[in-house]
Amino acid sequence: MNDLASRSANYTDQFSVPKTSKNIRALGYLTVPGNTSNIPYQKNECSLYSADTGECFVYKGWARITDGEKSFNIAVYDGGYDFFKNIENKNLSQLTLTDLLHPKTVATVVNTWANPELPYRYILADYNGDTGRTNIDSEITVPEINIDYLVPSVNVAWLWRKIFEEYNFGVQPTGAIFDTEAFKNLWMTYPKGLPATGDGVDNHVLLHSNDYSFVDQYLQRDTGRYFYHAHYNSVLVDELYQVDGINMTMRENATYQLEIKCTLFGFNNFGQQRDAAIAIGKNAGGRNPLASFTTHQLLQNGATIFGAEADVIPYGVETTLRSAPFQLNGLEAINIAVTGSAFSGSYQLAPIPQGFEVTLVRIDPLFVDFSIALSDFLIKDFISEIVHRFALTMFTKKVGNDIEFLTLHEQLQTPEIVNWSSKFSDKLTENYISGSYAQRNWLRYNYNDKEGSYNDGVITVDNVNLQDSKDSIKSKIYSPDKEGRIYLNESTNVYPVWEKEYNENPSPDEPVVTYKSLDKRYYFMRSRNAYGNAKIYSKKFEIENTVNNYYRETFYGLPFQDIVNDYYQPLQNILQKAVIVTAKLWFKDTDIAGFDFKKLYYIEQLSNYYLVNKIIEYIPGQLTKCELVKVQYASVLPPVEIPWFVINTIVVNGRRASIYFTRNVQLAGHLLISTDGVNFTAYGMLGNFNPYVTRDLDPGNYFFRIYDEHSNTVEVTIV
Repeated sequence: MNDLASRSANYTDQFSVPKTSKNIRALGYLTVPGNTSNIPYQKNECSLYSADTGECFVYKGWARITDGEKSFNIAVYDGGYDFFKNIENKNLSQLTLTDLLHPKTVATVVNTWANPELPYRYILADYNGDTGRTNIDSEITVPEINIDYLVPSVNVAWLWRKIFEEYNFGVQPTGAIFDTEAFKNLWMTYPKGLPATGDGVDNHVLLHSNDYSFVDQYLQRDTGRYFYHAHYNSVLVDELYQVDGINMTMRENATYQLEIKCTLFGFNNFGQQRDAAIAIGKNAGGRNPLASFTTHQLLQNGATIFGAEADVIPYGVETTLRSAPFQLNGLEAINIAVTGSAFSGSYQLAPIPQGFEVTLVRIDPLFVDFSIALSDFLIKDFISEIVHRFALTMFTKKVGNDIEFLTLHEQLQTPEIVNWSSKFSDKLTENYISGSYAQRNWLRYNYNDKEGSYNDGVITVDNVNLQDSKDSIKSKIYSPDKEGRIYLNESTNVYPVWEKEYNENPSPDEPVVTYKSLDKRYYFMRSRNAYGNAKIYSKKFEIENTVNNYYRETFYGLPFQDIVNDYYQPLQNILQKAVIVTAKLWFKDTDIAGFDFKKLYYIEQLSNYYLVNKIIEYIPGQLTKCELVKVQYASVLPPVEIPWFVINTIVVNGRRASIYFTRNVQLAGHLLISTDGVNFTAYGMLGNFNPYVTRDLDPGNYFFRIYDEHSNTVEVTIV
């Protein structure tokens, strides 16, 4: 309990071993000139027993040996030392994270909402990129969400389990905290802006040919219009299932893109020069790709892949057409046809050389690889983030790899009590300053605004004899921005993984806003399921899907002051009236061998319950000094619950009130109004409106809440 940042319970002992010939030999002739002993540099497994009773104090601990001139100094460590040595200098990317590897596509994003058990999820939030048209207004009835500037988040509980699976011999830690929604619904974002889907990834060329002939496949008699299939005379082809001269058959489900560079010479029935048009047939075989449609579309699919410029290709003018990305499945085929402009009227190709060059590419989506992105996040730092966030203390068993984590509530308010009154001998000192605390002990986030502090928390100690302020915990995690935005018609936090750069004088082909990827921006958030129709699309792929439910962000319970209020109150109670007693007690070997830091100890002579902070220099048969921390023992505290709704603010305009709120469940909550703060009347359904605006109210004081007891209450005055 001496330091807020250190939350482990362990056992250490240090003693001197004389440099006898037997001991020197046992240590590989350490300190002897010319020795090659590896003892100081390796893991030395060590067990410590009582010479009198054989009681085991440390089983399979860790011994470190240093030279003490006339003796060897040996320090023996226990209490999770093995585990922390295993993760020393290891980072999160060294875990097996293959389950997180995925292509960033519309289908993948939607799949994370359909399969909530996946270890990663795309949580809808404003990441300071091009979000799309996400707010319903007079012009848009369904939100349109651009996935290109979303990033995935990994489930913290899954990552936590993976650490212990791989570095604690597969033994998972225990603790009631791990069954709570607060722990299971905690997510950490990918730490940097991902390129828009496909950007920075070479499109894979499947076919390229500039040696073509044209096969007259069809003559429409009433118009005299011919269409001509492009025939591949020679090709550079890779990874297509088949090319039969006309049809290109795909090997896999993927996104594709065509580029056609052509110079075409055609004429009508009167011998006059005529402009051309390009059509793409899908699964058309040798049939007329124009038989089922009259525009530049994929046959049997209806997806426009060329712009209107494919309707009119000027006679004898070199023209380049690049299609929009389009989807094809394995064993589906396409072919290319040439006909008259606007797909109507008589047309024949002139008997002179035509220019025609085709490139077919597969657009490979960006694969999101957490194992690369997490290479700068040490495992021990990640564990510290969780320990600090839930105020946990780690306890290990003497035998085996079992580890238990307890909250301060469990450790200080609901532990097993042991009566030590019979062991008490004498009180030596009583101090009133505990450990390395200050009057204000800060828990701090990282901020994009380096001057930010709005999501920090503080544990206060009313003791003017302490230093004024101290940063006790400095998180590696970033806070969302102070100012939120309206996203999907609700107020949302902004988690910047992109930086917007504005071009004040853009040329016609330049964007007004560009987005620069930030790095090492780790954010924690929670997700909540939301219902409502939305269009999910990729601007890069020009592919879309529609959904009726998704997951969106909430930062509920994650500001550090909320964490202090939820998890650190027992410690704050101790520090407010800190009493640290140094006392002498009678111990036997069995007391030390079986000692349990998880328990509280009652001493009748001192009329209090105590947490044992230290047992100092135990020697069998002698009184032992103990450092005891007085505990403000109380009844069981209720578990922390996430309310269904949170009213963030209420803005009064005339006789109407606008209620801004956050949903933590997807329910159509009732707005409740009271004039006395006790008796509430249901006013109306909130629906999908945020803020919700009341009707005109009579002057007076009003209390607002949502859905009975499942939200906070806010008081306002109407004048």
